[in-house]
Amino acid sequence: TCSNREFLKTIQNTILKKLSIAGNIYKENDKKFKLMYFRKSDIPKLLSKIYYDPTSIMLLRKYNIYAKCYLKCSKAS
Repeated sequence: TCSNREFLKTIQNTILKKLSIAGNIYKENDKKFKLMYFRKSDIPKLLSKIYYDPTSIMLLRKYNIYAKCYLKCSKAS
């Protein structure tokens, strides 16, 4: 989530170019945009790049949300 749509567009294009994962940007309101990815098969690929080092600095709240989704997707496979 970000107020700068162009910043999210840059992230979206970088992820698409480097990982071949397509995301979508949604406008929640005039000052809030969200970059989202939906394919279950893309989640582990994206998470492995975001959380490649478990000792690195991260937003634990965000990590827990993604980890919960990752575990759910892994069990469904």
